[in-house]
Amino acid sequence: MDGLQFTTSDGTQPLTYITGFRGVIEDGKLARVWGVARDVTELVGLNDSLRQKQERLQLYARQLVGAEERARRATAVDLHDGIGQQLVGLAMTLEAAAARATPEVRRLLGEATYAVREVQSITQRVIADLSPPGLYELGLEPALKWLSVYMRGKDNLQVELQVADAAAAYDLELRVLIFKLIRELLRNVVKHSGVQSASVKVTQSSQELRVVVEDRGVGFEWQRSLFEPRTEGFGLWSVADRVRAAAGEMTVDTAPGRGCRVTVVFSHKSVDPLLQRPPQGADRDLGNIRSAAS
Repeated sequence: MDGLQFTTSDGTQPLTYITGFRGVIEDGKLARVWGVARDVTELVGLNDSLRQKQERLQLYARQLVGAEERARRATAVDLHDGIGQQLVGLAMTLEAAAARATPEVRRLLGEATYAVREVQSITQRVIADLSPPGLYELGLEPALKWLSVYMRGKDNLQVELQVADAAAAYDLELRVLIFKLIRELLRNVVKHSGVQSASVKVTQSSQELRVVVEDRGVGFEWQRSLFEPRTEGFGLWSVADRVRAAAGEMTVDTAPGRGCRVTVVFSHKSVDPLLQRPPQGADRDLGNIRSAAS
């Protein structure tokens, strides 16, 4: 019998031992037994300290992600209420001036108005990328519907979307995490799959929350890519790192010519605190901020 661990005390501190026993059987009976115990108190203490530091690092990582998201949101709102509104006003002023100007000046003002509209369009795209419309106020499914429409117009990618009804109750942190994972995976489809369609499924069972993004494109050699420089596949590595930080699991099912299916699974143990909305008013500051891309 090996590997038996037990804890005792010397009166001042707990001591942990791992033991191993040997016995001799004679005439079907245990005749002799002896054992050795190794003091592993220091090792156990180091393991406990390491686990606590890992948990603390995970907490810090989540706090950093939250701080980053709040900063992105604040930046998007500032762009919308500041530069965005100024651009709208400038375009209207130029159009009004053009209506009263001579033909030659009207042509110049028209060019200036077109340039302002282009800057306005770019600003709106930046705002949408920083803080997707609907994700804060309406929930995950409306934000993913917006994303599918946005990518259809911008990247000519048709997205088939299926979202669990339970997604309406996801906490903001979980909404942001899933949205960003799906957005990055769809960007990979646009860049590398060679096709113009993909499917997204968000499902929830009593045991897990599952996200699947699939395309029928050119695929690639996933195992080989593990040993190559992170260039074209960097998006998948980024997704994998985010999933790992959130205590989830990611699998990639792909091969050359067979498309690609990426599956992300979170056990309820890892996301249970994020499956219910906070009490009324806890999101008040976020709820009062209107969509930055409206």
